Amino acid sequence: FQHIVTDLYAFIGTLVSGLVIVFTGFDRADAIASLVVAALMFKSGVQLQRKAIRVLLEGAPEGLSPSAIGMAMAHGAHVKEVHDLHVWELVPGNPLLTAHVLVARDADCHAVRRNLEQMLKERFAIGHTTLQVDHAADEVLSIRRRAVHHASSEPK
Repeated sequence: FQHIVTDLYAFIGTLVSGLVIVFTGFDRADAIASLVVAALMFKSGVQLQRKAIRVLLEGAPEGLSPSAIGMAMAHGAHVKEVHDLHVWELVPGNPLLTAHVLVARDADCHAVRRNLEQMLKERFAIGHTTLQVDHAADEVLSIRRRAVHHASSEPK
């Protein structure tokens, strides 16, 4: 589409500069039109490159805040925790989301997942999600390093 629009700019610039040259004799109109068309091409090229770089670097889509999305998910019914949240796009305009969601022990994790997917679609226009939903543990497992006493290896 950008290429077609740029061709349209070039056609209009050629037409206008041609008319100016024919009716006024101002032969520099062609050079001025060329500079205007080149500037428009440069502008559209920069915008296209910005979108391509965002996709290649798997950056968050423009206009979507991962922290706002995470907070909205975390405030969902029965949601205890959201982590490993990733928002990116493979094609500009089609955001993707993956996350790990912990829900209350007595909650229906499938219903929570469906509700989150619906909210993400309606509120953030994210239609493709991969949510790993698990029940939260009652207590957190704590692993501590114990002091290890080494016996002397020298004979007594």
